Amino acid sequence: MKKVSSELIARAGAMLAGGGTVVFPTETLYGLAASVLDASAVRKVYAIKRRSLEKQLPVIVGSFAQARKFFLFSRAELSLARRYWPGPLAIVLKARSRRVALAVGGDRVAVRWSADPVAARLAILTGAPIIATSANLSGKPGCFTVRAVKRQLGGSARRAARAVARRAVAGPDMYLDAGTLTRSLPSTIVRVRRGRVEVLREGKISLEMISLEK
Repeated sequence: MKKVSSELIARAGAMLAGGGTVVFPTETLYGLAASVLDASAVRKVYAIKRRSLEKQLPVIVGSFAQARKFFLFSRAELSLARRYWPGPLAIVLKARSRRVALAVGGDRVAVRWSADPVAARLAILTGAPIIATSANLSGKPGCFTVRAVKRQLGGSARRAARAVARRAVAGPDMYLDAGTLTRSLPSTIVRVRRGRVEVLREGKISLEMISLEK
């Protein structure tokens, strides 16, 4: 891995706040971001990934305070967050505002505070949580280098020009290159129902690990 400069991170944060899309590193793999306050930018993420609008996208926050500002926690959800955040556990939470719910396609969304400093800083600089789906075409493998992301999502000026000519989505607006990320499982997604934890997608944290820790 290589360090991403603070200047580039600041530019990416401004890009997201202004309605752009950014490829960025996380502690699991490269992600594709947009502000949850910008429904148009979120739709662009769906188009870039060629993902069905029926499949909701997860979100990253940059701090506990930001999470509590935009989402509601039950006692059990708060306990999970305090135990595993920042880290690779996303918890399905209820959005506080209709604006966020409309942008992400529902009033409940998988939320996590990323342990990667770049990912967390982007959410803070954006001034809102960021959509944080994997930066790959829907159904294709996740990417651990920006080069791999560009092979799937585009990135060259020539490819962007062809996309514009076809009136297609040109690709992400900006890339933050942290080099080759350590290969790992994706984040785990859970929800709490009737006081019990249900795993919707198992990743770095298993249900057994969650159940064993009291």
